Amino acid sequence: MTHAGTPSDADRSLRNSADELEPSSRLVLTVADRTGASFEELPPLYEAIDPEALDRLVTAGRTPSLEVHFAYAGFRVSVGGDGAIELRRADS
Repeated sequence: MTHAGTPSDADRSLRNSADELEPSSRLVLTVADRTGASFEELPPLYEAIDPEALDRLVTAGRTPSLEVHFAYAGFRVSVGGDGAIELRRADS
């Protein structure tokens, strides 16, 4: 049993498995979660940015000052060198 505000084992497992994903995969799943769509319903990420290049940039040196900005699926996306993903609606 979990208390309010205490993550369950399933929550921890999901978070840990998400941390193991490449940044490009985490981005697509984050957009899917934010929009309520399945990742299959989203446009291919490669139409906005080279996913492999994004993964290499973010995972190569873990440079916190690095920021990559691009538009994807109606969002302005920022991916930091630490792997942080920020989404803002493109129309706002």
